[in-house]
Amino acid sequence: MSDNQERSRTLIEPYLGKTVEAKLDGSLFDHQPTTFRFSFVDPAALWETLKEDYEDYLEEWDDSQLVPVAGVSAVSAPDYQFAWIFLDWRRGQDEPAIVVTTTDSWSDKKRTLPSLGKLGLQIV
Repeated sequence: MSDNQERSRTLIEPYLGKTVEAKLDGSLFDHQPTTFRFSFVDPAALWETLKEDYEDYLEEWDDSQLVPVAGVSAVSAPDYQFAWIFLDWRRGQDEPAIVVTTTDSWSDKKRTLPSLGKLGLQIV
């Protein structure tokens, strides 16, 4: 596991195994406003799952710099993850930026936030 994967795991530790939600306007995911559920998991395991399902989109991505940490679903459909949260360590700072991808958009530049805190996550 890379250093940034370890740092990512430490950063998301409070959310692992918990129900995490945020009420958002939906624009970050090209979705309607709703309450979204964030399923935080071990970055290495999530990377393997994403590569299995979306390998063509991720072949240029460096998992030591863009570390996947969570799947996103609407609370009304918790079993359908349509977006993923990546911690972006490419800036070389102590706190990573956020990259959001969706099933139909895998750009690492289109949907970004300066930090995880900007999502307004709540453990419920």
